Amino acid sequence: MTLTIAAPVQAWLDAHRAGAKPPVNDLCSLCEERVRELVQPRLRTFPLVVQDSQTTEVANEALLRLLAALGRDVRPQSTLDLERFLAHIIRRVLLDMNRAIQKRRSQVGALGDAPVAAPEDEDRIETDLMVAFHEYIEALQPDEQALFDVFYYQGKTKLEAAALLGLPPTTVHAHWVKARYRASKKFGRDLTD
Repeated sequence: MTLTIAAPVQAWLDAHRAGAKPPVNDLCSLCEERVRELVQPRLRTFPLVVQDSQTTEVANEALLRLLAALGRDVRPQSTLDLERFLAHIIRRVLLDMNRAIQKRRSQVGALGDAPVAAPEDEDRIETDLMVAFHEYIEALQPDEQALFDVFYYQGKTKLEAAALLGLPPTTVHAHWVKARYRASKKFGRDLTD
C-alpha cells in the first residue's frame, strides 16, 4: 500500500480486528487502486485477458472475495498482511479465470467445431502454462510461496521484500533467485518477468 493510504487501511483493520463493524465499502475504496496495481502486471502474461476491462473484472472479483473473507472473520493484522492476503486472492482469481477459459475451450472442442487456428493454439498453450504456473505456486511450501507473493504478485523490491519477510536483503534475494530458477526449470522459461 502506498504511504498515503496505509494509515487509514491500518485503522480500518484495527477496528475490524477489535470486533467493530467498520463499513467494508471504506476498505474497498482504500484498496481499489492497489488491487488494480497488483492485477495489471499479472494480466500481461495471460493471452486472453489483457484489456483494461479484464483488469477491472479481476480487481472487482478480488475485492468481492476480500469482502467475503472479511465477513467470515478473516482478520489481517496489518496492511502488509492484507496485501499478502490480496496476493493470494488474486492468484486464485487468475487461476479460476484461466480454468474457465480452458473449460470453454474444451466444450467448444467437444462440439466438433472447426479446427483451431495456430494463433489460438498458442493462446491455449499459454493459458495452460499460466494455470500450471499458478497451481505450482499454490502448492509451494509457505516460505517459498511467500517469496512469490512479495516479489511476483506484489511487485516488491528486494529491500521491501526483506522487510516484509524479516530477513536480510541478500538472503531474500538469494532465496528468490533459487525459487525463480526452480520454477524456470520446471516450465522451460522464466514466467516471473
